[in-house]
Amino acid sequence: MVKIAVIGVGGWGKNHARALHELGALGAVCDIDPQRADLYSKLYSVPGYTDFEALLAEARPDGVVVATPPATHYELGLKLIERGIPLLLEKPMALTAKEARQLATRAEQRGVTMLVGYIERYNPAVAYVKQLIKEGRLGKLQALELHRENRRPPQARNVGIIIDTSVHDIDTARWLWGSEPRWVYCTQLSIMGEREDFAVINLRFQDGVAVLFSNWVTPTRKRYCVAIFTEGIVSFDFITQEVRIEHQEAATIPRNEFKDVLQAELSHFIACIEGRERPLVGPWDGVAVNEIAEAAMLSSRFNTPVYLKG
Repeated sequence: MVKIAVIGVGGWGKNHARALHELGALGAVCDIDPQRADLYSKLYSVPGYTDFEALLAEARPDGVVVATPPATHYELGLKLIERGIPLLLEKPMALTAKEARQLATRAEQRGVTMLVGYIERYNPAVAYVKQLIKEGRLGKLQALELHRENRRPPQARNVGIIIDTSVHDIDTARWLWGSEPRWVYCTQLSIMGEREDFAVINLRFQDGVAVLFSNWVTPTRKRYCVAIFTEGIVSFDFITQEVRIEHQEAATIPRNEFKDVLQAELSHFIACIEGRERPLVGPWDGVAVNEIAEAAMLSSRFNTPVYLKG
């Protein structure tokens, strides 16, 4: 069995450790906080480290999940790539599109398996709508409306909502449309802190539009999408994974099996390491999302649409 190390077990990283343990694939944990490293080392009976280099030298993992703060992704990612170690780099891939491009280019040059943690691609509700689009059962997709609302997560102290949260829906919109947006227009606000915590992003694709609503202001956790087709409307909840189809004055709710999306992502990572599958979310997807997020922030700054390359 492939053994994977998790670097950073605070915030979302502890969930990676849990899911890998359940899959029988957790090889080691690493965190700069000695108490956290010791806690999850004992909880899952795996070696625990506070030093990145010691982890690589002693645990010799087959792959690594990087779930540290975004500001560290570039440095850690580059070190793993140079050592030829497969990695799943949590979102955002890097703080800037320039750094993301450098990571993607180097991974390509070195032939290193690299995934980026846009987990919603593994969500059964998203996969169901993707299949509807492919089959054309409701006609052509015209518009997407995506909502992602919650209080600011504690691990997002040093980033704004666009690079931390909106990036999920940027990638989902790209995935469902199957193409890149032509231009982006964004309005952002800083309501409860210095960094933006409210954003409305318009992405104009060749055949339609996606409107993304993200905020860290409302206390209720909401994550849902409405997809408007020429012959019907589909709404789905990212959390419950429920899908509702409204078509010709009738509504249906397909019975889809609920899935642990994180386990699905990590099982796919293992399959990629073993050469059985190809990355669903590769490094150039991460670059594209970073570029769109930067364009959104630039649009808000100058209150104008920003046209994207290609």
